[in-house]
Amino acid sequence: MAGALTFNDPNAKRHDVTARIIHEQYDSWDLFNDIALIKVFPPFDMDETRAAVTLPAAMADSDGDSIVTGWGALQEGGSSPAVLNWVSVPLISNAECANSYGPSYPVADHMICAGLPEGGKDSCQGKL
Repeated sequence: MAGALTFNDPNAKRHDVTARIIHEQYDSWDLFNDIALIKVFPPFDMDETRAAVTLPAAMADSDGDSIVTGWGALQEGGSSPAVLNWVSVPLISNAECANSYGPSYPVADHMICAGLPEGGKDSCQGKL
């Protein structure tokens, strides 16, 4: 559904997925190359409720906040909501990110890291 806040939104327009293209080097263990494209039909009509996502410039020079979206649980151990949520979190360096996660969760140079040192705001679980 696109252009909707909930599954029952009367402004929603259904788009069928006609193709999924998963990165050929995606690794579900370490989440490297965790990106995919989907092709939908009919194509999206861009308007005030539907817009293209812009990608950031090279992360080495980036600072400030980023918008993270997801259907993750709104509290640890909770269920996923029916509404796509979003939160603004500050970008952090990959070195700081790697230091926070440690060797159990490798952080590659091509990854984008964002979040608060104290946690509590992200796309997977926690308050948005």
